Amino acid sequence: MANTMTSKNINSHVNLSHCSLCQGDTEYYCLTCEQNLCPECETKHSLSLDTNDHNLTLYKYKSRLPSTCEPCNNHPNQDYEKYCEDCALPFCDDCTDHKEHSVRDLVTVYKEQKQKFNKNSTDTLYFLQVLLAMINSDFMICKNKMSTILSEMSRELQRLKDCLDTVSIEAYIKRSLHKISQSQTAAMNKHLSKIKLFDASQYKYVHKPTQFFRFIKKIPSFHINVTPPRVQHRSIDLSTTEMDLRFLIKILSNIQFTERGKRKIRNEDLLRLISVPELQTSSTLKNFASCEHISSLTRDRVWISEQNKFVLIDIPTGNIIHTLTDVVSGSWRGLHTVNNDRDLFYISNDNSILKLSNDRKTVTTFINKKDLPFEPQSLYCTPATGDLLIGVRISHSDENKKVCKVARFDNTGKLTMTIPKRQKHPPMFMDTNYVSENNNGNIVVSDYWQGVVVTDDVGKHLFTYKDTPFGLRLLPRGICTDALSHILVCDFNSETVLILDKEGNFLLYIPTPISLGHYAKPCSLNYDWNNHLLWIGSWNNTVSRYRHINRHFVLTDNRESCADYDSEVSRYFRNPMHLQVTI
Repeated sequence: MANTMTSKNINSHVNLSHCSLCQGDTEYYCLTCEQNLCPECETKHSLSLDTNDHNLTLYKYKSRLPSTCEPCNNHPNQDYEKYCEDCALPFCDDCTDHKEHSVRDLVTVYKEQKQKFNKNSTDTLYFLQVLLAMINSDFMICKNKMSTILSEMSRELQRLKDCLDTVSIEAYIKRSLHKISQSQTAAMNKHLSKIKLFDASQYKYVHKPTQFFRFIKKIPSFHINVTPPRVQHRSIDLSTTEMDLRFLIKILSNIQFTERGKRKIRNEDLLRLISVPELQTSSTLKNFASCEHISSLTRDRVWISEQNKFVLIDIPTGNIIHTLTDVVSGSWRGLHTVNNDRDLFYISNDNSILKLSNDRKTVTTFINKKDLPFEPQSLYCTPATGDLLIGVRISHSDENKKVCKVARFDNTGKLTMTIPKRQKHPPMFMDTNYVSENNNGNIVVSDYWQGVVVTDDVGKHLFTYKDTPFGLRLLPRGICTDALSHILVCDFNSETVLILDKEGNFLLYIPTPISLGHYAKPCSLNYDWNNHLLWIGSWNNTVSRYRHINRHFVLTDNRESCADYDSEVSRYFRNPMHLQVTI
């Protein structure tokens, strides 16, 4: 019986998932923005300041949800479902120890903590990669310098070897013996002179025994030594002029090791200025005619003020989270600022400086009006020290003789410095409605009548920027500085945000988008130090968020070159006379 087999064509279709940003193969998945990512895009996604806090996972785990089926230690029949923020512990429904505490959903807290952990681990890994790149760069610089030194050492050693090969040993020995003979003859003549002097002196005391004994006592150790024999053999001294090693010693002395201490990573090593700043979001504020000052609290929440209106707004939703009613009324002034702990400082309607806690439950008087001998105009809390800079105006009956200064208060509310200390003519400031401090300690003031006025940390005037590259005079409003020590200022004339370096040199500008309308002149600025975002408030009721700084993505790794250099140095010490150095 013959077995018949039927052959069938089997078509196998395999669906490969491609990266959402390129055509690479997917290996990762972003749970936050729901994108497939290849390894290269995943690296950029985790490093970018816009997405470094996103929740990334392997693509095969994207559908897995966090499990809450973990039995409680105190009640094995119940699972953990809630989280106590006061005790920092999960608990189940049968646990009664947390009734009066702050309680949240366990999965929500887990996602937040996991996102925070991922961001911290990613940031740490990035910092270490930057540090490794810096070390490798320094190592290669050291390699080039050491290669030059090793080449000079090799040439000097070769010169010494040639000298040893060509020198006449017989002539050298004769010259050495001649010098030895001359030295011994001189010593013998000196010894003979002493003997003759003693022999001549003793005849003076032939008939005077007492004086002779006194003469002997003056020279108790004097006696005649036997002349030492002449040296017949001598080792060759390589330190003679024919074998001069001074140049080699000089080269060796150039090799120095300096203890530098712990290496620090600067912002310049981590961040870079984007040539074309990117507009991320733009929102229209309800019940606002303009955005006169802005202070960022988080990536999405900002404090906005217009005259005596003062609110905390969630930008994505447009919802008003908190409203303050005791703020001073004033136009085009920096009336508020936020410190590192996200506490809010603002000028109250009685010209005192108030402090609102981060949870917005407590308001305290930071500086009382009676302790201020002047009228506060603007505020800025320095990230480095927590000091409070206050642009002030000293009242004067004559409006043309008004006096403006910048006062510094420490974090306890104590006045520590005023700029300038004494009034000058012409005055340093005519308007201090916006003030900031740069990374290098320079005080930066937006003076509508004079321009951008910059002083050092002790109040010495450095420069005033007043002429824009557009051929117009600068009319500054809001001002801020960023992590790279740039000075950013709103120019009411050109309707742009100018970016200057710390020396006052123009770098680039951010134009107002046409889509925001004719009256979208930028008038207020704020730099988010945590996320490196730039907030721009406009003359109309528009608030925009820009990205003008991002991280370096290209990190060089010179480990192979370093390994080659290690083998080269070891080869030199094994055979220094045949070193071949290449740079």
